[in-house]
Amino acid sequence: MGKARFTETHYSVCHECLFALAYDEYDGVPPERFGAIRKGVEGLGWVSATGEELGHGSAPCDCCRSYLHGDRYRATKLERVKR
Repeated sequence: MGKARFTETHYSVCHECLFALAYDEYDGVPPERFGAIRKGVEGLGWVSATGEELGHGSAPCDCCRSYLHGDRYRATKLERVKR
């Protein structure tokens, strides 16, 4: 049996999505954003929210799709390569 191989997909996520991905934490999320964040978290599936800072930006969050300006953080998804 050989080594398992994986591909990495990197995402840029906002502060609220970082906490939702890492800790399933939604405290402090404004009610009008809760649905988009929850849907984004479910859509990404299992990811590692490393919290690596990517800097301030206005690009949409890869999780909730919000264009709100703010810091972005890295989240990484590992998927096994099928043989």
